[in-house]
Amino acid sequence: MDLYGAGEYLNRAKKMLSESENHSIRYACLELRFCLEIIAYRQLEQYGEEIPGSVVREWKPDRIIKLLASFSPGSDQDSELSIGLHSSPDAIPKEWTSSGKAKAIPWGMFRKHYNKLGSYLHSPMKVKDLEKVIDKEKLNKIISDIEHVLSSTIILAFKATINAECDCGKTIFIGQSEFEDGELVRCGNQACGLLWKKTILDDGAKVLQPATSLVYKCVCDSFMRVPVEKVWDRFKCNGCGNTYRLNLGYSRVVMF
Repeated sequence: MDLYGAGEYLNRAKKMLSESENHSIRYACLELRFCLEIIAYRQLEQYGEEIPGSVVREWKPDRIIKLLASFSPGSDQDSELSIGLHSSPDAIPKEWTSSGKAKAIPWGMFRKHYNKLGSYLHSPMKVKDLEKVIDKEKLNKIISDIEHVLSSTIILAFKATINAECDCGKTIFIGQSEFEDGELVRCGNQACGLLWKKTILDDGAKVLQPATSLVYKCVCDSFMRVPVEKVWDRFKCNGCGNTYRLNLGYSRVVMF
């Protein structure tokens, strides 16, 4: 059973690895990258609208793998879905029937695999490195991890996200593992761009709150609170009277 639909790519990669020519091994790396991409996009379907639409519409496998690592902190463990019949709503079933097993997807490791395979597909800067032998042992480890996932009999998604409904109607989703108190996140609607603040409440709950103001520290160690809508205006520090204004910064690239 190949629920992910990556089996044919994996089989081609294994066949190419059995050959001695270095170019065949490089093509095997390409097939293995296809496997990782297929697994990521198949898993992506389980999240529906919780993955930003801008990512779904674009071909950004590496970014999607990173997001899945953030959204699925428990995906690196095998899991099983079981169904049990009970005699009443309050009773716990005594017998359970397995509906399927989902094999672990270590997204953090998959991202390293994906980047490693990509490094094998680029032409080296030095001609002498063109014939550099690719480490087959590393490729065999990648194959083993892919085979483990493809042995799944069910596809599950463990969703650990925090969300908020923006004023423009767009829902903002943040993975729990990338949630840090005080960080700002911008609404993905380009016509909106409203800033939201990641906040951890006293009871430990993680929420997204509209950022009504930005806080900065003056050279005199006093804190200045600036309303978001006035970031382009001049403002003074209440501690020492220094005047500030926030500007966009940019760097100049000189071409020779």
